[in-house]
Amino acid sequence: MLFCLLGIAALSAKNTKQSLRVELAERQRLLGYSLVDPWASSGEVYVVSVEHRTWTKVKTKDIQKLTSQQCSSPEGRYSVFHKNGLWLRDNESGETQQVDPDGQFSTQCFAPQGKFVYSTGKTIRVYDLSKRKSTDVGVGESSPTWSPDGKWLGFDDGKHYVLLDQTTGIRRKLFNTKDSAGPDWSADSRYLTYTKPGGSIGGFLFWGIKCIEPYRVWVWRVEDDAHDWVQEICKPGRGFTWVKNSDLLLEQPTGEEQQSTAGPASGWYKVDAGPFSILAPSGWEFHQLEGVDSYVGEFVGDGVALRFDFGGYSNPLREEKKPAYVVIHKSIDGHPAKIASPRIPGHGITGVYFRNAGNASALTLFGKDLTSTQQDLALKIFETLRFGGPPPRYVVPPPPPTKNPQ
Repeated sequence: MLFCLLGIAALSAKNTKQSLRVELAERQRLLGYSLVDPWASSGEVYVVSVEHRTWTKVKTKDIQKLTSQQCSSPEGRYSVFHKNGLWLRDNESGETQQVDPDGQFSTQCFAPQGKFVYSTGKTIRVYDLSKRKSTDVGVGESSPTWSPDGKWLGFDDGKHYVLLDQTTGIRRKLFNTKDSAGPDWSADSRYLTYTKPGGSIGGFLFWGIKCIEPYRVWVWRVEDDAHDWVQEICKPGRGFTWVKNSDLLLEQPTGEEQQSTAGPASGWYKVDAGPFSILAPSGWEFHQLEGVDSYVGEFVGDGVALRFDFGGYSNPLREEKKPAYVVIHKSIDGHPAKIASPRIPGHGITGVYFRNAGNASALTLFGKDLTSTQQDLALKIFETLRFGGPPPRYVVPPPPPTKNPQ
């Protein structure tokens, strides 16, 4: 009975985490926001797919606005900035004043009620714009935050991230803040995101470079303390933030590109190949094929055969390039991937390539001359690839047949 209850509890926890990511993805879509990592270059950011734990690099309309370290009031009239101390600027009149010579603040410091929060030393203070004065509210570390709806004041108490309810005065301890980065509020004040060390044991490869200090990006749902990680990154640990989609130059996906970001349909099942697996419709099978210096096999179903080569000589899809192909670089299950598909279905390879998919091996999974429907299905399956199973057992080809004696 005890083991049964523990199993039910574990399943419930897993379902809660999955539902958290699915719910967050839907709310982001409805609100028009995306979770992004501003740590990119050339005016680009990494947009996280919170449901599938993947990312896509996109350009921004104004990277300086996105990476600004100032904190602005909701209506934009006031800004808090740092210049030899903490300063307040009235953007209408241009008037500035120093609030604190040693103050620290976050980019989410303002409440709708005309106040902003900051810290000085180990003291959390709230500045009232109408009264032009600060009030101490408690002991805490640097850069406290205010939820966009003004209900929660958040700060690090030295061990945990704490939320202070501005109506009741009740305090809630959330996650341990040791070595954490962030946090940042979602636009609806429902979630917090933060980053902490952790991830794949032994690290993982990031664009072919060994990452021995992995971090995970977490999301915490405030109403019930449900939490789950949504992305793995390499050091340095850094804060992620929610950004309006209108501030991003998101391409409108069509055809093959649209399918590359679509999730699996309900009723799909896991098909395991050992060091990696896929999700596929009912009836799909895995077949191991003959291989000499690599692990070779195929996933077969619905009239489609997706072959793979797992080893040191996998096809890097160099010949499959623009403009004849749609080529996308993104992360799948924390592994950088290249996805290529011909713009004209039925002519060429539809495939995904991982420079390192574990065990110091590359992986290419591909189909040839697929119809439009088959191509869409293959691209959906690529998104479901997951890694971490046992190493493969290589197949040695059989000896050549003996000749009949003459």
